[in-house]
Amino acid sequence: MTTKKSFTFACVGIICLFAFAVFMFKSKPSQHSQNVPFFYTGFESERTKAAQLLEKEILNLKKNSDHPLKIGIAKANLNEDGISDIFVYLENFHDCPRHGCFTYAYIVNEKGDWQQVLSVMTHGDLAILHDKTLEYHDLSLGKVYDFDHPTQNKFAIWKWNGKKYDYNQVKTLKKGE
Repeated sequence: MTTKKSFTFACVGIICLFAFAVFMFKSKPSQHSQNVPFFYTGFESERTKAAQLLEKEILNLKKNSDHPLKIGIAKANLNEDGISDIFVYLENFHDCPRHGCFTYAYIVNEKGDWQQVLSVMTHGDLAILHDKTLEYHDLSLGKVYDFDHPTQNKFAIWKWNGKKYDYNQVKTLKKGE
C-alpha cells in the first residue's frame, strides 16, 4: 500500500470515528436534568388529595375567573428515597399567560402524609436537575425572559434548605443541561 493510500485510509477512519462519537454524544439523554411534564388526566388519588389541600386556593381562583381551572399533576423522586413526590400546577387560562400559574411541590413521607415544600408562580417549565443540595435535587422552574439576551435559556433555580425549596438564582442553561 502506498503512503498516499495509507494516509487517505487513516483519514477516513478518523472521520468515521469522529462521526460515530458525535452521534453517540448527541443521542445520549441529558444527565444534567430531567424535564417533568404535568398530566391533566390520571393520577386521580393525587389530584383528589391536591384539591383537598389547596381547597382555598382553588375556590379563590374559580371565584375570580370565568375560565375553567385544570389541575396538572407531576411526579418525581426528589430525594431518591423510592417515594414519588408530587407537583401540582393550577392552570387557569385567564391568569397563567400573564402572571404564570400557581405551582406547588409536596414531599410525601413514608406514612403517606403530604408536606408542602414549594409554592410559586411559574409558566409550567419544570425540570429536576442533576445537582443536589442537602441530598435533594435542585429544581428549574419557569423560563425567565431576559430583555438584554432574549435568545438565552434562563431559568429560576430552586434549592432545598432542609425544610423546603428556596429561590436561589437565575441560571443560563446550555443545550443538554
